[in-house]
Amino acid sequence: MSPTNFERTLVLLGKVRYSFIGLDRFHGHMAGRALVPPKALLISFDGGYAGMHAYAHPALARHRVPAVAFPALKWFSPHPRPERYRPHLTAEQAREMLASGLWAFGCHSYTRATVNTCRGAKSPTPQIFIPK
Repeated sequence: MSPTNFERTLVLLGKVRYSFIGLDRFHGHMAGRALVPPKALLISFDGGYAGMHAYAHPALARHRVPAVAFPALKWFSPHPRPERYRPHLTAEQAREMLASGLWAFGCHSYTRATVNTCRGAKSPTPQIFIPK
């Protein structure tokens, strides 16, 4: 999605009364400690690419929309991604995003290894959250 279309989508979702929520509120809701409004929406990003800082972060900040990112932690500086055409967030960029108060970070993985191909790995147990 282009940066322009991403921002247009944020505006449109607001106009049709979606309510953007952050990760803390989502976790509170799933644990039964918080309510979320109708049409609640949590925006998430997978992989932790530098475009999140360059394009998504400014648009989210302009509209005060929270988001969560799940980067592969191995690729933070000083360990750049092997694919030069897809730069990863730097630790400094992630700190700036966190300081905005709009972002939360989870862990995608460390190396992006497939669980069932890791030496000694057991079959993963899926975790499914079902609202009450």
